[in-house]
Amino acid sequence: MGGARAGVFGDEGGEEEFSEGGRSPLERLRKDYAKKVKEVRRAYAHEVDLLRAEKERRDEARREAARVANEQRKKEKAAAAESRAVERRAFEEEFRQMLMKERAQKLESWRGKEEMREKKKEEERELLRKQTSVWVSEENMENRMLEALVDSTPL
Repeated sequence: MGGARAGVFGDEGGEEEFSEGGRSPLERLRKDYAKKVKEVRRAYAHEVDLLRAEKERRDEARREAARVANEQRKKEKAAAAESRAVERRAFEEEFRQMLMKERAQKLESWRGKEEMREKKKEEERELLRKQTSVWVSEENMENRMLEALVDSTPL
């Protein structure tokens, strides 16, 4: 049994007797190789499935984190909008109160001015009434003028 050169798969080369039900060593090697390839493919497919599942899990976690972050942003945005709305309503109420106060002041000022005008008119009427009571009729006018010239009093 010896050949001059060694075989690739560790056999001595040459023709050996058939064992295992008449199979040649080459067939046995092919069958072993096919089994190994099948096993490697099965392991590779399993590894690819694991990687795919891991990637899907990471993607799902990333989507969930993005969803949670988006909800958080929306909540913060809504809270900020509510805060601005409260501030705006407070400002508007303060502004309305200030306008009401100014209007009340203007109305009071106007009423005071109207009262002053009425008072002034009343005083003018009173003065006019007093002056008209002192007026001299036309018949007495000449007598009064003559009297004033005769009884002049020095200043």
